[in-house]
Amino acid sequence: MHHHTYNECSTTEELRKARDREVLKVINKYIMDRRISSSDLPLWFTRDTNTSARGQSTATTALRRYNVQMGVLAFCLKQLPKALEDVGVPDHKLDWCITEVLGMIAKSVEGMWLLRTTALKKQKNAWKTGRDTP
Repeated sequence: MHHHTYNECSTTEELRKARDREVLKVINKYIMDRRISSSDLPLWFTRDTNTSARGQSTATTALRRYNVQMGVLAFCLKQLPKALEDVGVPDHKLDWCITEVLGMIAKSVEGMWLLRTTALKKQKNAWKTGRDTP
């Protein structure tokens, strides 16, 4: 259920896309000289872009291979700081960047869960109403 809700559910698709854009916006805020996209950095918490990123360093390869189910729950893999350095986040800003990104991922999970449970309640009520009427 959780895997479906956080990675595949059509109900939460727009929230996932918005989260991905916001995470990249946060990372770009910490990079001074260029802008990155999901094609530069594998987003370790989503299946939508995880396999298409170009990042070829050992750290970005580890992001690509990371268990998305763990990433979506805001677990931080040990290679994340190095992968962020590889795309241009300065060392002295890594802690701030990672804290902000992981907080955003965790917050998005809450929003997805609430959206999904609301949709399920509506389905249940519609089914119940349809069944109770003659």
